[in-house]
Formats: sequence, structure tokens, C-alpha cells
Amino acid sequence: GTPAPSTPSSELMHLQGLLVFLGVKPQSLPDYWRGELVTRFEKGDCGAWARLHSLLSRVMMRSAKAEMERLGEIPRCSVETTEVILSDRERKAYNGLVTIIKRNIILAESGGSNVDSLLHAKNRKYALEAIGNARKACCVAGQFNIEIVKAHLVESVADMRRGHSLHAQGCQCNGRYFDVATLNERAFTDRTGACLLLQDRSKVVPEERIRAVEEAFVGAANAAAA
Repeated sequence: GTPAPSTPSSELMHLQGLLVFLGVKPQSLPDYWRGELVTRFEKGDCGAWARLHSLLSRVMMRSAKAEMERLGEIPRCSVETTEVILSDRERKAYNGLVTIIKRNIILAESGGSNVDSLLHAKNRKYALEAIGNARKACCVAGQFNIEIVKAHLVESVADMRRGHSLHAQGCQCNGRYFDVATLNERAFTDRTGACLLLQDRSKVVPEERIRAVEEAFVGAANAAAA
């Protein structure tokens, strides 16, 4: 089939995954592929085009379907399922994506409404994207690192027990929070502590749900690190 989608901004990066599978070096190294070929090729560098043409002529062949049909050389379709052992990087990438998916489902359910869950009917598009990304994470072209920020998890659990965020309007609670903009942990320490929002218990998440969230995140973090 076609080795890359017809999207000029990413088609060469898709080819890099195939080169990793074929073991072609140094082109299979991401930094080399991006710096020496992709960036220069997209800038119109004729030398990069020549190097790419020379490389592909050695490792790939193209046979038009019409030509194969004319010669009668297209074999009958056969399906074979083979189990493969993932590399450490592939396993970490896959487990990291599963972490994100579990986080979405558990947190959406913990709020009493699953409208933001990937399992909700209106989020079918995003659920399919998540499944597709999980499949890509199992190959050399979809590797990335996932890290769960413990401070962010602690803040989320505290919000669920409190029934509101420290950033909610009118909140007078002191406590620590994770600043996403700076990726640092910060704290409110000069508030009165007499917060009227604490009187509303309707948004407090039941303790058994909170424990489920904590256990899921700890398990996911361990899986991502495994």
C-alpha cells in the first residue's frame, strides 16, 4: 500500500518509521532524518531531493496494480496474525497512551457525568483517534514519552474531596496547586480559610470514586514506567 499519506507537512516523517523497520542507518535516526533530509527537502534543497531519491531507489520498489494485473502476478489475499514482542520504547509509548485514555474515562465518570468521556457517543471521533494512536504507538513511528505529574494528581484529588477548585470564584481555602503554564507547584497561603463554598457538598466526589482514581493513576504511572 501507500507508505505515507498525501500530506506535504508529514509524509517524509512517515517514511522514517519504515526506514527504522528496515534498519537503514543513519537515515533511520530521527534527528538525522529530520535535520539532513526533511528540513532541507521542504526548503527546496536539490541535494536533499537527490539523496532521498537515491535512498528510496535502493530500499523500495513500486509496482503499479494495473501492471501486476496484466501480468497475472497478484497473489490471492491471505491473512496471518503474528504476535510480536514490543521494544522498551514501544511498550512505554503504548502504556503512556493507555494512561491518558484511562485518565479521561475515570475522571469523566468521577464527576457523575460521562459527557466528556471517550465512551460517550458524541466523542466517537476522538475515541477512534485514541484507538488509532494506540496502534501507532506500537510501531517505531509513534514513540513518545508520557509522564504523570504527581503534583497535578494530588491537586485533582484535593479538588474532588473539597468539591471545588482553589481557583473557583469566592474560594478562601489555602492549599497547593499545579501551575500548568509554568509546570511548577504553587500555593495559596494568605487566605482566611473560612470558605463558604465548602458548605455546598453536592459537588464533593464520593470517597470510593476518589480511591478508584488514585489507584488507576498509580497503576497507570507504573505501567508507563514499566
